[in-house]
Parts: sequence; C-alpha cells; structure tokens
Amino acid sequence: MMISGNARSAFLLAGLLSASVSASAKSLYVAASGGSDQNPGSSPSAPLATIAAASSRAGAGDTVYLIAGQYHEAIVPQSSGTPGHPITYTSYNGAAVISNVKVAVLISSVGYITIDGINVNGGSAPPNSNVSTFVAIQNGNHIVVQNGNFKYANGWSGIDISGKYLANGAFWQYAPQNALQGTSSYITIQNNTVDSVGNYAVPNGDDIQASNGDIDHVLIQHNTLTHGGHDLVEFDGDYGVLQNNTLNNSFADTVGGDTGYRSIEVRGNYNVIQGNLMEHARLGGGSYVAPIASIRGNSNIVRQNVFYDAIAGGTGTWCGPGSDQQVTNARIYNNTLQQLGGDAWSAWAYQGCTSMGGFVFANNLVVNSRMAPGTIPNVSHGGTVIDADVVFVPLSGGPTAQSIVKGNLFYPSGGGPAYVFLMGNGGRVALNSASGNYPQVFMANVQSRPTLVSASPTALADFQQQPSSPGVGAGVFLTNAVGSGTSSTLPVGDSLYFSDGNNLMPGDTIQLQGTTQRGVVLSINRNSNTLTLSSVVSFKDGQGVALAYNGNAPDIGAGGPQTAPSVKPMAPSRVVVGR
Repeated sequence: MMISGNARSAFLLAGLLSASVSASAKSLYVAASGGSDQNPGSSPSAPLATIAAASSRAGAGDTVYLIAGQYHEAIVPQSSGTPGHPITYTSYNGAAVISNVKVAVLISSVGYITIDGINVNGGSAPPNSNVSTFVAIQNGNHIVVQNGNFKYANGWSGIDISGKYLANGAFWQYAPQNALQGTSSYITIQNNTVDSVGNYAVPNGDDIQASNGDIDHVLIQHNTLTHGGHDLVEFDGDYGVLQNNTLNNSFADTVGGDTGYRSIEVRGNYNVIQGNLMEHARLGGGSYVAPIASIRGNSNIVRQNVFYDAIAGGTGTWCGPGSDQQVTNARIYNNTLQQLGGDAWSAWAYQGCTSMGGFVFANNLVVNSRMAPGTIPNVSHGGTVIDADVVFVPLSGGPTAQSIVKGNLFYPSGGGPAYVFLMGNGGRVALNSASGNYPQVFMANVQSRPTLVSASPTALADFQQQPSSPGVGAGVFLTNAVGSGTSSTLPVGDSLYFSDGNNLMPGDTIQLQGTTQRGVVLSINRNSNTLTLSSVVSFKDGQGVALAYNGNAPDIGAGGPQTAPSVKPMAPSRVVVGR
C-alpha cells in the first residue's frame, strides 16, 4: 500500500510529537514536610513543598510524585495531558494521604489526567469528617482514578463526576446557580476502595456519583464500595459500563440492627451493568426501604450480576415525575437474585410517568424470594412488600407494559409456587396461570430448586450453579436471526440485548443456536437491529442468538462463559482536550 506525501508527513509529525513529549517528560516530587517551592523538584532529595507548585509546572507526560506523608492540600491539575501522555499524580515511597480539605482532588475543564494510588481520609466518620468530597471531576475528559483508598466524606458524593462546572474552576456544588453546562466523558474509576460517604440517618451520600450535566462513557470497574448513606453508585450518564465491582451497603457494623440501603441507581441510557456483587439492602435511614438496585433510564443492560440479601426487592424499575418520566427497554438477564424479602423484579409507574415498558426479564435465577412479605413497620417509603416474585404496576400497554418474562428459574422461600402481581388484571396470580393467560408474556419459566457451588455464598463465584443444577443449560436464547445468509453482519429480532462495548471494553461475544459459531460485536445499528461481527457466520431465519454459552443452550443465572472479561478501556474514537 502506498502512502501519500501528505499522509506520510502527518505520520512523521505525529511520531516526532510523541517522541518529543516522551523525551521531555519529567518527574516532579512533592514532600508533605521539608520541601521548598524554590527547589527544582526534580528529585526526592530536593522536593517541592506544595502540590500546587508541581501542578503549575506539570505538562503532558509528566508525573507528580507525592512522597509518603499527610497532605492538607488538594490536587488541582492546571494543564491537560495528551493521548498516550497523561499527567499522572501518584504516591512515592509509601502512601500519600490527603485530608482536612473540602475536595481532595479537583479536576476541572482539563483532560488526560491520571490519579494513581493517592489516598484520601477524612479522619472521622460522617458527619464529622474533615473531607467533603474525595474526587470531583467536572467538564473533564479521559480521566483515570485508580488504586486509591478513600474513606470518610461528609458530602453527597465521594467521587463526583459531572458535566457542570464553574468558570473559576471551583467545585460546581459550591455555587450551583452559577454552574455552566459542559461534558465529562471517558472517565475511568478502577481498583479503588471507597467507604463511608454521607449520612445514613438522613439518608444522603453516594460513594460514586455520575450525575448532573452531560456525562458519557464512564467505566467503573473492580472497586470495593461500602457505606454509602444513600446509594453506593448513582449512574446517570450514557454509554457507560459498571462491571466487576463489590457493592456492600450494610450498615449493621456501624449503625447496628437490620440496617443498609441500595447499591445502585441507574438513570442514564445504553449503559451496561455486569458482573457485580450487590448485597445488603435493608432498613435505610430516614425510614426508607429500597430494592438492591433501581434501574431506570432507557435501553440499559443489566446482566451477570448477583443481587443478594434485601429486606424488600432485588431490582426495581420505576417511572415518575421529573427526569424519570420515560423509562423503557431495559434488558435484565442472566442475573442471580437471592435472599429477598419480596420480589425479584418490579416495574412501577407513578403519577407523572409518561412512558414505561418494553422490558425483558430473562434467564434470571431467583432463589429464596418472598421471604418476608407484608408491611415493614415504621417505614415511610417502600414499606409494603408484595407477596409475588415479579410485580407489575403499569401505566399502559397491558398488564405488563409490553414486557416479557422468559426463561427464568424461580425457587421462592419454602419451595412453593411462583407468583406474579398484575395490578388491575387479577392482582396476585400464580405464574403457571399467568403463563396460560398471557403466553406471549410469560414463557419457558422454570420452577425448581437450584443447587449452588456453596451453601453459604460470600463471593461472586459462590453463586454459580453446580453442573447438575436444573438451571444449567435451561435458559432461552435471547433473540433470533432475521433472514438467512453467510455474513459478518447479522440481523436480529432485538439488538437491545447486546453491546458493542461502548468504546470502553470489547463488544459482546455472541453465539448462534445449534453451532459453535461465535463472533465479537464490533458495532450495532439499532434502527435496523443489525450486529456487525468480527467474523463471518452462517445463520438461518429464526435461529437463536445468545451470548457465548457452553452445551446446547445458555444457562440460567449469573456465571458461565458470559461473564465479562477484565479489560482496560479501549482507545476512544473521539478526542477532546481541555485547556
């Protein structure tokens, strides 16, 4: 292949610029004590005294080393890095800990910044912490926060990701009436521990909050999150991925009693929530009760998660006034939901909802649901626990708001029959009866007792089924091929089950029924329901399509070959650099 002169010049220029940045990249050292801003800061023996001095000197490809110690100053980057050459802040020779500041790391209107191994500790549990917010990212792009230990913050959000910002660079929550509208995109939060944010008694506080303003392409993975006064994660952006995290929101160890609250609340669009362990949604502060996960927004995928131990429901999809007037098309499949006071999944339309429905609840393993239906005393919100495994309180669209429940395995507490609740259409109805009355809605569901690899599960792997369990190989194919042919483009009946990775991870690996043919989803045309694959496959009209599986059919529940790989975010297709 020949390369034109202009193209050759562009390649050479890019290479020279990259080499130039690499050659000029420098290291800057900061000491919590004993440094001086008059020092060059180029070695640990002659460090700077302030992080601000280092930030003013740091450019693309540079690394700012915080020598182990206690810092009472925020990290506030002043310049952007470039693709492949971020500005990095990291600890040196031990842990650097920031405390006694309102916002410990403030990243505003810059891009390509990495915060690696920096700890923040507010000293005391909220509301007596000396830190309000661990990390605030506003109007930023290509930001990575990783390998940190964050503990004790009084504010509403421990790690805050927002599109809003202030012109003077201050945290937008200080003057929300003056906030400008920007965009935060390609944000990665990974391999951190985040603990004790907000006030359980109110309740307020999210360990991680991606909300307010335009937010897209947020990757949250491999974090351990505990003690969020309101939620552990508020996920309101679009085209994001939340995967392989442990979310435990019990407060029994700090508040005592049967206490805890929701793990996640999702309100964005086209997000993928997968491979997470979410547990212990019990009695919340302020007399609130909520399911382990609230799934709103539109066209979100929720799969391969374990939802464990709730005083009420496992997952809830609801639509109401304000920004949640339209909630549609969630695909909730191949999850395990266990030890639930009430239902595994509910869909509620409240006053103010304008559009709700088109959901699918498929191939989920529901174990020990309906353990404690009835009315929870002294609860002001969410205290009524309906005695059903699936609950529909729709706005319109028939008894299930044009939704489908298929291929699930139900084993309610005590081993009795599964029930559904259809508001205005018979109320509480046995699943078998509902399947007869609405065969296009309730189909191929199983009522049997599964066997897990562990009788006392504590980790994600413990919730997998034994090979002889009735849920193994008993799932349904998610959708089907439309038309016949041999091609790398595959038309399907419903593309909303699948993801191309949102430019943050590899796309799904799909497999056709009755064959070992597999292909990775490279892109999706939602209008034509067409998957573009990494390889050519042969398909027939009506042939089943699922994520990669072993045996003759997909399993029910989480686990198996569908589980998401651990990956680094892919290179973005669009690049925006801040100041």
